[in-house]
Amino acid sequence: KGVFRPEALFSGEPHSRRWRTPFETSCSVMPVPGGPEMARILVSEWHDEARQFVKYVLTEAGHEVLTAARAAEVWLQPGLSTIDLLVTSLRLPDMSGDELVRQLWAAGHRMPVVVMTSFPGEVSIPSNPSGRVQVLRKPFSSEALRDTVEHALSFPRDGDQGTP
Repeated sequence: KGVFRPEALFSGEPHSRRWRTPFETSCSVMPVPGGPEMARILVSEWHDEARQFVKYVLTEAGHEVLTAARAAEVWLQPGLSTIDLLVTSLRLPDMSGDELVRQLWAAGHRMPVVVMTSFPGEVSIPSNPSGRVQVLRKPFSSEALRDTVEHALSFPRDGDQGTP
């Protein structure tokens, strides 16, 4: 069970494993029989290695994963209206993650959200009783990521309970 530590990316510590390329992970992964249903997940994370880590973990869990390095790239994703879950960093180069979520929801894209951050007190997305926003504190393990995503996917994408 690997732990993603953003500070390790810059400290020169050797990584315990080689990152797999998107080609390697997308060609060999099949959903686990009897496991959770596959979801379309959009990951918006500015740091390349962190984005690839999240993609790898969620692809291995059997989900279809799209990625974006900036908030502007989120809007360019094919099939944005069919995304089941947004996993976003709180701090993106061109916009905060919570502002991105507000804009997506205002445009009618009311998917559940996981916000990844080292600063959980700074998350200011208006919450609601349905709990559609989950906060995942960095650093996190692959297990914590999978558990948080599965919990977030249990909430409705649209409907009365999903309206902010």
